[in-house]
Amino acid sequence: MILNGILFTCGILASAEALCQKVIYLDSCENEIERSKYAITRTISRAPNLYYEFEDRYQDGKMFTWGKSNDSKGLVKLGHYVWYNNDGHILAVSTYDKYGRNPKWIYYDENEKETSIDSLLIHVPVVSYMKGKFRHSGKCLFYAKHGKWIQVSIDKKDTVVTNFKHGVLIENGNHLKGKRPKN
Repeated sequence: MILNGILFTCGILASAEALCQKVIYLDSCENEIERSKYAITRTISRAPNLYYEFEDRYQDGKMFTWGKSNDSKGLVKLGHYVWYNNDGHILAVSTYDKYGRNPKWIYYDENEKETSIDSLLIHVPVVSYMKGKFRHSGKCLFYAKHGKWIQVSIDKKDTVVTNFKHGVLIENGNHLKGKRPKN
């Protein structure tokens, strides 16, 4: 069954407990998007321990990451994660606390040697999406905003530039009223 662009598949287990999976389509910033434009497919299942388990895969079906969450869309990550690139090499390992916060990160290059996040960002494309009346543009790595992000108001043509590290705002926006950023 498809409901609001989300595919649900359900069955009944012998214990009469319902087993349901849903599939959502994501961009690299973990925003739900239409199926024709997705980068990652997320399959979510309800686990017996009251958590949700999910698998994220690239368009070609190769594993991106998998883990558990306490919300039905897999947005709040819990525990240990391994993130893979499209060639199957480990990109990063992260561990989230029981509240889905304070992840500890170790990054790896294409030879699976430890590296910095900045060396990985060089190869990450810019993501751009609309949210309300604003166009947001920047880079996401492991579903978190990182580096400089630009927000442009479509109707007022105002621009705000902010900086993020692992999705955390580290420098509040510089408001450039009536100005467009230079590319």
